[in-house]
Amino acid sequence: MQDLHSGHKERLRQKALTSFSSLAEHEIVELVLNFGIVRKNTNPLAHALIKQFGSASNVFNAKYEDLIKIDGLGEVSACLLTTIPKLCLVASSQTSIKKQKLRNLEHAVFIFQMLTKNSVNEEFYMMCLDKISNIISIDKISEGSTNEIYVTVSEVVKKALNKNPHKIIFAHNHTIDSALPSSADLSFTNDLINAFSFLDIEVFEHIIVCPSGESSYIIRQSIKKTGKNIEYFS
Repeated sequence: MQDLHSGHKERLRQKALTSFSSLAEHEIVELVLNFGIVRKNTNPLAHALIKQFGSASNVFNAKYEDLIKIDGLGEVSACLLTTIPKLCLVASSQTSIKKQKLRNLEHAVFIFQMLTKNSVNEEFYMMCLDKISNIISIDKISEGSTNEIYVTVSEVVKKALNKNPHKIIFAHNHTIDSALPSSADLSFTNDLINAFSFLDIEVFEHIIVCPSGESSYIIRQSIKKTGKNIEYFS
């Protein structure tokens, strides 16, 4: 059956290609929805989302569980919308982020908070740095369930050696609003430090981030809100 709204969708795609800045807030959301909802007019749904969340930016940064409450928005489309900020970060990480000098640990916390924003599962990341703290790479090593993650030291070491880093910052997220490290977090961090010490690679920190904005530094054993007690790299 021919999609009665295909002409409108095609016009919207062409408008995005030729003059993206002219798109209205609802059109930006509608454009994304069209990739998840092919045979239905998504214009009313886009308007409903803007009305509920206030802006296209707020829609893309909304929590998955809040999005699926919207009538007409299924699990696939909700997942698509929450993926947009991560896609943007991945795209930028291939250029600007990987060319950046990491200013301090708060800078790293910000990056990891963006990477794990709206994540429903725990994820484990590795940031490799050169001698003057330029970011070589940021890699997701593993993804687990809502309350645990499985990763081995040998797996981490193998991936790190391909990057030839001078020092490494590890991070993982908690899906609950607490950045308190578990006994397993502490033990695994110690295992990483011991393994990389034989390779003359410094494990600078293991950061935990969570949805509330709280973060913890396992090696420095401090828990804090983002923006306080900044420690600069030398």
